[in-house]
Amino acid sequence: MPSNHPIEIAFSWPMDPDSVEAALEISPAINYSNEWREGNFVLTIKPITTLAADTVYTIKLDATAMSADGIPLGSAFSFSFTTSD
Repeated sequence: MPSNHPIEIAFSWPMDPDSVEAALEISPAINYSNEWREGNFVLTIKPITTLAADTVYTIKLDATAMSADGIPLGSAFSFSFTTSD
């Protein structure tokens, strides 16, 4: 069953929210809002609408995302998941 459950990304260091959000890409595109928790260590992506059924979603974070101290991520990161039908 499709869902709109939040997607969380946990970082090893506190992050700069603006740079992370600018470096974030979700494919296929969705409407979402963000919430930062735990001192900017955890980004929660909250889909506004239900995700499509039986679809592979990929979340990419470009290497330009920076820590709260201004240190770039250094390398791009991505992961994928599939919604149920």
